[in-house]
Amino acid sequence: INEVSESIIDTIKNIINKPVEDSELSEVMIHKAYETLRVSFDRNYGGFGKSPKFPLPLNMLFLHRYFYRYKNKEALDMSLQTLKKMRLGGIYDHIGFGFHRYSTDRFWILPHFEKMLYDNALLLVAYTEAYQITQEKFYKSVAEEIIKYLLRDMYSPQGVFYSSEDADSEGEEGKFYIWDYYEIMKELNSEEFEFVRRLYPIKKDGNFYDEATKQKRGKNIIYLENSIEDIAKNLKMKEIELIEKVETIRSRL
Repeated sequence: INEVSESIIDTIKNIINKPVEDSELSEVMIHKAYETLRVSFDRNYGGFGKSPKFPLPLNMLFLHRYFYRYKNKEALDMSLQTLKKMRLGGIYDHIGFGFHRYSTDRFWILPHFEKMLYDNALLLVAYTEAYQITQEKFYKSVAEEIIKYLLRDMYSPQGVFYSSEDADSEGEEGKFYIWDYYEIMKELNSEEFEFVRRLYPIKKDGNFYDEATKQKRGKNIIYLENSIEDIAKNLKMKEIELIEKVETIRSRL
């Protein structure tokens, strides 16, 4: 702790002692920052780098401003793709809402199940800005879901917000969020359960791998492989009907 503390203090001293002309933020630095994000962007699954993947909402806020200032559509597309992929993946809590801390894989499927206030607060801003820019209801609905989660689970009776929720329940990581196949079946009627099977890639032996052992734990993470729009087309349903049906089942679970 002492070594790290001294290192931080030394770094701050070096920054403070730099001449002003060397520390000014120029447009060159802004373009350099954008280029760094562009090079590390995952064009298949969104986000930056391979794995683990963190939400990094400040990247999205930067890209929104870069798009606004320089009319660079690629900057906006990087943000929108990331925001969409994260909402479909297991990093998002499809039953109780809110984002987990990070994804252990490249595909946003297997999360570390902790939930952080700062991530969700900043993602709320990112999704709201995406809605302001595009006027697509998808981004608005995600922002509203985050608000519901924060006010329900992260707001204390004393009038302050909790900083985080633990990844563990009863000594087991993710136990609160993962589902046994028959546990879902028990909560729903046969028609609803068949609908859930077509909607989410749940399996009898589970779709959840233990990252350390690479073994299935017999449990399922709830996530989507396709957008609601694409699923509605595949099921030959109106989008609003699909959303209403998902909401009925979600609230039951």
